[in-house]
Amino acid sequence: MKSNYFLIQQIKAKAILLVFVIVFLNTLPLLTGCSTDKNTIEAYRVTWWHVPNIEGSKTGNFGRPDFGVINIDNGELNLRHAILEGRDLGDYTLPYWPIRSFVSIFSKPIEIAHRCTLTVNTDNKTETFLFRTGDPSLTHSVSFKRGEEGFELARIKDGDVLKVTNRGSDSPVLMEHFFIVEKGRRNIPIYIKATNITDKKIEDVEVGITYSQDFNWSSFGVSDSENYQQAAAPMIGNAKAFYAFSSGMESGLEFQVNKGCELSYQLNEEFNAWEVSIKNTPASLEPGGSFIFTYNLAVIDEPLEEITLARYISDIELEELEFASKIPVETRTAPIDLDNRVTIQDVIEALEEPKVRG
Repeated sequence: MKSNYFLIQQIKAKAILLVFVIVFLNTLPLLTGCSTDKNTIEAYRVTWWHVPNIEGSKTGNFGRPDFGVINIDNGELNLRHAILEGRDLGDYTLPYWPIRSFVSIFSKPIEIAHRCTLTVNTDNKTETFLFRTGDPSLTHSVSFKRGEEGFELARIKDGDVLKVTNRGSDSPVLMEHFFIVEKGRRNIPIYIKATNITDKKIEDVEVGITYSQDFNWSSFGVSDSENYQQAAAPMIGNAKAFYAFSSGMESGLEFQVNKGCELSYQLNEEFNAWEVSIKNTPASLEPGGSFIFTYNLAVIDEPLEEITLARYISDIELEELEFASKIPVETRTAPIDLDNRVTIQDVIEALEEPKVRG
């Protein structure tokens, strides 16, 4: 009887220990402040340049606004968006902070900037608008209005959705760009929505998204079906999908249209450059009317033979997303890597060596 009693007590003790271990493992991400099944999201401010006010002087007039920055890291790639009041989305592919807003997708060492233009016809007059984040009249002020409103984020099952808008600009069309970043995936489905916010009908509404790079690209492919065909510069054309690959960086990018848009590409032999443009078919919008088109951007590790598979959500699911503001509060400065600094002497000594730039 005693041996059975002790056996039962041992079993109970082991069961209690097992439950404790399970609970501890489940709560470990909370205790360590991280989560293995969610993206890492940071929002912060970056001071571009500011001369503080000095009593009796006008030095403060030379101040500039802060960048509001959000970075979403899914473990495979990063989506970064910076708001600078009233500035248009610029090309952020050089190693410095540009004096403008930007959306950048990168997975070291590759990086690409997301740029946008809007063309409309109102009263038989064609106008072109850049995608501006905020009021253009505040471009040279120290306003942080849009940054204080925060970044718009929604949570989906396997990731996060960042909404980037031109709200507050002088555009007659509200543009909303949705970037879906799923944990552990090397692609970002992108949704472009355009809405007429005037009280008049607007004709020939065309939203164009542009991506471009130069130098260091070794192979290209185009596809109108499931398989890629090799392409070489000089070349201009239209396709369902396009990729550019760099053997020097051992990485590349793929663009693939999904719905409501067309893709065109241009390869320049002289500068080893390429440009991809994704546009909707020009459409008329009644007051309050809108349209949506979608495509996919992916980071690749080798030249492709087939187009990659992409997952999309429906327009209805997109409209039902609930967005919340993430406001940047902490101020940061650019990191300095003391172990990887490059001096002028280093540059001079390496002038004759092959260069890699993407």
